[in-house]
Amino acid sequence: MRYFILSACVLFLSVQAVQAQTGDTKKNELVPYASKCSKRIKYCNDCGEKKANWKNEKKLTQYFEKNLDMSKLANVYGSINVKVLVDSEGNVCCKEILNNTFNSAKSIAALNIGDAVNEMPKWDAAYTHGKGLNSLVTLTICSHMKDKPTFWVEYAHVEEKKK
Repeated sequence: MRYFILSACVLFLSVQAVQAQTGDTKKNELVPYASKCSKRIKYCNDCGEKKANWKNEKKLTQYFEKNLDMSKLANVYGSINVKVLVDSEGNVCCKEILNNTFNSAKSIAALNIGDAVNEMPKWDAAYTHGKGLNSLVTLTICSHMKDKPTFWVEYAHVEEKKK
């Protein structure tokens, strides 16, 4: 029994060491980013009869292709979730960046995604009953994923519960 436990521990540590050396572990970590969003304003999560949006998803991808250094994205494999605050007037602010790639948080921070978000033109704000809402929207930036285009950006909408 003692040898079995010892063998299992050695095997586990060996796999961890190989993954660490090859960088073959998918992250799920916050990217260091100093958000300049106001902490005083309350935001609802992807809410409203009309959700906050920016033109359309195809133009969203084109915006990021133009405003990010695509040569740095050439070695990024996976997805990056970006939490974007859209106020009731359509002003945007990058709140948080979550790394779900095989790359380090430092290399994802070097992409300056937060700056690109903060420089975006106004969005269409979320609305309910004709009143603008402060909304939190999540964008997913995808790079080099199997059976998909090399790079694209999409909304990660919250699914409403069926009654």
